[in-house]
Amino acid sequence: MKFPLAIELVSFSHANAEAAGVYPFCSPDSRTFQHIFDVRYLPNPFNEPTLRDLNGLDKAVRQYVLQSLSTHLWTLMSEVVRTLLKKAADEPADAAPLTVRFCFGCTGGKHRSVALAAEFHDWLMNTHGDECLSISIRHLALETLGVTTPPLGQPTGAIV
Repeated sequence: MKFPLAIELVSFSHANAEAAGVYPFCSPDSRTFQHIFDVRYLPNPFNEPTLRDLNGLDKAVRQYVLQSLSTHLWTLMSEVVRTLLKKAADEPADAAPLTVRFCFGCTGGKHRSVALAAEFHDWLMNTHGDECLSISIRHLALETLGVTTPPLGQPTGAIV
């Protein structure tokens, strides 16, 4: 059974957001829950010469980032998803969907945030993909570099 729950994963660059004077995601409303994770505290693959020119979609970068991650972050995110799935199950069938947006930010938005968003997306698809209305992912900094493209109707590197 699909519950009226949409999950959005967003990786972004704190540097780009600060330079623009605004973070690249929209304000939550009464049906949107937004969680922002600052992952700049993790070791930066940019400082490793063999990883610098790669991004968080590359296996080597994902492995590098994940080896330094505590299980606390995964536990927190999975509890939020479980709580919202329970809430969505109690919603009337004609209710507007609930949306939970997990935003992962690192300095350049190319390595750590992308790796974590991609990894969490894969986990969600495997564990809750059949229960959620939708699970989507965007890499805002990679969009501005031309590595990924935004969904139809959305600007490059921002969410409206």
